[in-house]
Amino acid sequence: MEKRQKIRGLALGLLCAAFALSGCERSEEEPLALLTLDKERIVFDNPAEGETAQAVLRIEADRRWSVGFIGNGHDCRVSVLSGEAGVHELRIETSETNTGRDLHRLGQLTVALDDGSANRTVDLQQRPQAARQTLLMYFCGTDLYSYYKNNLSDVAKALSRNILPLGRIVAFTQPAAGEGYVVEYRYDEAANACERDTLIRYTPLPGRTTDPAVMERILGDMAAAAPAERFGLHLASHAKGWLPASIESSSWLRSNARRTDDLWRKIPGAAETRWFGHDRGRYMDISELAAAIDGSGVRFDYLLFDACFMSSVEALYDLRRAADYIVASPCEVMAHGFPYDTVIPSLFADDGARYDLAAACRNVYEYYNAVDSYKSGCATLTVCDELEGLATALHDINAGATKAVDATTLQSYDGMETHQFYDLEEYALALTADDARGQAFVQQMERCFPPEGRFHTAQFFSVYNNRMNDIRYYSGVTTYAPAETYRNEWQQTAWYAATKR
Repeated sequence: MEKRQKIRGLALGLLCAAFALSGCERSEEEPLALLTLDKERIVFDNPAEGETAQAVLRIEADRRWSVGFIGNGHDCRVSVLSGEAGVHELRIETSETNTGRDLHRLGQLTVALDDGSANRTVDLQQRPQAARQTLLMYFCGTDLYSYYKNNLSDVAKALSRNILPLGRIVAFTQPAAGEGYVVEYRYDEAANACERDTLIRYTPLPGRTTDPAVMERILGDMAAAAPAERFGLHLASHAKGWLPASIESSSWLRSNARRTDDLWRKIPGAAETRWFGHDRGRYMDISELAAAIDGSGVRFDYLLFDACFMSSVEALYDLRRAADYIVASPCEVMAHGFPYDTVIPSLFADDGARYDLAAACRNVYEYYNAVDSYKSGCATLTVCDELEGLATALHDINAGATKAVDATTLQSYDGMETHQFYDLEEYALALTADDARGQAFVQQMERCFPPEGRFHTAQFFSVYNNRMNDIRYYSGVTTYAPAETYRNEWQQTAWYAATKR
């Protein structure tokens, strides 16, 4: 029996060796076919009347090939139907337009080697004439312009992967004082790259970009130039949360030479961070920003602030009717800003049919958590419809508050000697010994700021002490309530009025 098994094993071994040798001989005589295409899908634009939309397909083959098209009567034409071994560019065009709201399938292109050894297919689609969503990017002022250019390079990098069949992105920038441009960023199938089209030139600008009337006009112009079913608004600049513009003056705003006793004095040599609403010494109150957004005539699904301290409950409450959702940071944002090569795909998920704002918050955290220095990246998603309920929950706590709050025990989100931004949830829970009220507040916090949309690194950086600062408690949103410096101004806010006992 043992001898028979050995013989059988030897026979199997010889058989395997024979197959291996046979395979080697075959590979030497018949090398594997080479046929590669640079795309698996092509999405055409809608051509102007009397013109065609075009795309380019790159083909690499090691032998003769041919092209076939199945289109059920759709108009698609190719520049050549066959070719020899080598690298070729196949130009495809269509004169059709898509008046629907979804991607329209024009057909399928097949490239096959003539000997039948390999074939590849490409789906041909066409985007609708009106986008599902348009993202308006408003880059405010000139002093962060070098960073804005890097941000837009990251946008182009994301779009080079052709992620926007159902969406559009238009950006307003101000390269120099007195001039501004609205540019669309789009993927061009013919160039196989992100292209930039200037849609509007403001030469000169009608005023500062922090002037509510100017912002209102520009946002309205941008939306009209890139119509869509819905809109998102990205806002990039410097910011100080809810704090009023009146606390600033153009003479010392960003100077390292500000008074040594100045609360907002930047430490000399500190890394740059962002805030919102600065253009040549003119700043915006949050109420003015809300009015400009409302006056633009555009209804926004979401606002995304690439700016410091904007996840401030006082600011968010003023903006509660400006959009359905808000993405912002409770602390400072590094001057580099958000990582748009990953954030943009989250804002245009499923070809641009939907947005994933919680994923955008996660993108910010993941980017900064992975960098070698300044691991400082916090972002929080706000559901604006829940802010009224949050105000009611805090009002109930204030009405029954029995405990004095020691602000020095609370999590702060700035590096100043006298803190201005404290964790909202930790503050509210410190006010009351009533477990039921505290639990009701936490539950409303989770509705207003979903846990899946709250992300933070272990520390945050601040220019006001030029160091990293620990985060031991993170609800993702701040309040001014325990602070004293601008007490009179804070008591004029809508949030104070809605929550006072």
